[in-house]
Amino acid sequence: MTNYYPIYLDLRDRPVLIVGGGAIATGKVHALVEAQARVTVVALTVSADIQLLHDSSQLVWHNRE
Repeated sequence: MTNYYPIYLDLRDRPVLIVGGGAIATGKVHALVEAQARVTVVALTVSADIQLLHDSSQLVWHNRE
């Protein structure tokens, strides 16, 4: 038995905030971009993948704590 309940949401054009820019955040960001969410990342540093998505205007990155 698990403590988690799976849920599926239509995130197209919905704002989503990710705090952090490491490996776990990168996986979440990829899934959210694929789901066409409007992704904002807040982190002092981000992975190369998140940087590329930011550079190609697929997400917003706020470089701060």
